[in-house]
Amino acid sequence: MSTLKTGERARIAAVSQGVFSARLRDLGFVPGSVVVCRQKAPFSDPVEYEVRGSRFCLRNSEAKDIHVEVYEEGAAAA
Repeated sequence: MSTLKTGERARIAAVSQGVFSARLRDLGFVPGSVVVCRQKAPFSDPVEYEVRGSRFCLRNSEAKDIHVEVYEEGAAAA
């Protein structure tokens, strides 16, 4: 997920197992959820993401554990 560009939408495919992964799932970062990259800090870390109507800032080191499938241009979003 850390490679998403600002404004890009993706669907979460999986969340890697790790210390922070349970907390990410509690926040709504679960497979099937749509995530939008909203904005990036000046040096691209942290990044603001929107998932399930809430916005969260994650560091790239945290976001790399969330695997996503980017929507194709013109694809319908849920």
